[in-house]
Amino acid sequence: RRKQLLDLKKKKELIVLMETPYRLKTLLRDVVKIMGGEIRCALAYELTKPKEKFYRGKTKNVLEVAEKENLKGEFVLILNNR
Repeated sequence: RRKQLLDLKKKKELIVLMETPYRLKTLLRDVVKIMGGEIRCALAYELTKPKEKFYRGKTKNVLEVAEKENLKGEFVLILNNR
């Protein structure tokens, strides 16, 4: 995954990522470490379910929320790497 993030870092476009539910915080940590904590992103959490939520902001801030709220579940992460 880290190698793929390094490759994606070179692409100046919107990036949509999906990962297994239990790896959300690990993915966000890797994104912050490899691509930077200042990239704008949107995290769509538990889409089409009663607990559906959207988190928007810089990757470092979305990571903080995910850790604080102990998010585990289905998600889509959209990175604005333009």
